[in-house]
Amino acid sequence: MARAHARTVGSLLGDHLAQLGLSSEDIPDNWNEFWQFWQQAQTQLRQLGESKIYGLGLTLSPASSDLFVLFEQILEAYDIELLNAQGQLQLKEPQVRQGIITAMQWLTQLYQDQYVPPESLNWVDSDNNVNFLNHNMLMTANPSLSIPVSQRDDPDLYFQKIATREFPKKPSGEQMRTLISVKQALIFKNAKNINAAKAFLTYFIEPAHLNSYLINSRGRSFPTMPSSLKNPFWQDANDPHISKAVQQFQGQTRLFYHVLNPAYSQVQEDSVWGQALQQIIVNGKSPEAAVDEAIARIQKIFDEWQNIS
Repeated sequence: MARAHARTVGSLLGDHLAQLGLSSEDIPDNWNEFWQFWQQAQTQLRQLGESKIYGLGLTLSPASSDLFVLFEQILEAYDIELLNAQGQLQLKEPQVRQGIITAMQWLTQLYQDQYVPPESLNWVDSDNNVNFLNHNMLMTANPSLSIPVSQRDDPDLYFQKIATREFPKKPSGEQMRTLISVKQALIFKNAKNINAAKAFLTYFIEPAHLNSYLINSRGRSFPTMPSSLKNPFWQDANDPHISKAVQQFQGQTRLFYHVLNPAYSQVQEDSVWGQALQQIIVNGKSPEAAVDEAIARIQKIFDEWQNIS
């Protein structure tokens, strides 16, 4: 099964954007205009007395995997390739280093301009979902459809008030590639019931069984087998969330860098980008210094993995 990481859940339209005479159809598709739309909406709502609503519900905590996903997508937006096709680091390339700095500055500025909740520095993965559903922010970038599917039993919320859409086009104007991860199953070598585990996985990964699991999970993850998409659940054009997910997966996609080099999985585990962001926002370190520390940390991780292999 796979999961998209560029899916952006839009506003609780019936409660907030509608106050401004706006709808999901008014959300721009270009990079700068897209983010400015939410900033301007926050400003207008504040003028109407909605003092606790933030335009951008972006997770900025190193304790959350959502930040890693978000920052990787921002790097993709700025065409920053950290690894080449052979899985080798390109962090020493001047344009790569500068691109990371630019991405850090861009994200930091949104926080410093107070378009992101201050509590987001301490959020765990579920906190952006909770704050979105509590009407504390207009949008959030989320790695799955966990927000709308949690409201599937409320037709008004699911079909009318919550919108799902992809990230905007890159600053260059090109179409954004969606970052995806493929969920894997493993059996430990020293497991007590290896044969039973193999039998279960053999059963589970049969297309009909796996698809049944994904559908009963309400579509939080996506089938990797094309034949599964023929099921009416994935073909329902009237479902405003599943249909967007299918459209996104069938567009331009890219796997995360750990596919090219397993050492990069440690970069996520150590929340290197989250730690760098905290150094800038909390400790007042310059983006250049924080990025250089992150690059050094990533280089060390790759060197250690190289020695192991």
